[in-house]
Amino acid sequence: MTVEEMMTNTISRVEAAATDILTLVEGLGAEEFARSRLMRRTVLARLRAIADAAASLPAQGREAMPEVDWASWVALGDALANGAASPEHEWAAASEQAAVILQWMRVYSQTG
Repeated sequence: MTVEEMMTNTISRVEAAATDILTLVEGLGAEEFARSRLMRRTVLARLRAIADAAASLPAQGREAMPEVDWASWVALGDALANGAASPEHEWAAASEQAAVILQWMRVYSQTG
């Protein structure tokens, strides 16, 4: 698979996961998010999907999309895998970082 194909695949995967996350958390606060085990589990799976996409993207692909903080997404994936992510960190990723990465993926999907 070429780097361009990997980037297109990553953009598509990240865009879908971020859209799901933002749909799920719309209208919720941090406390409601923390209390809802089923929804939280679903959101965390989507966050992991973004983190996995970030980790699998080659350096050339990350460099082509420099506005995205890929390192933070990889670190989040590690924290989620190790059980080291706090509910506050999970909420920030779901409610803020997902919106930012979705905006960039939409920009890149239009320009690519």
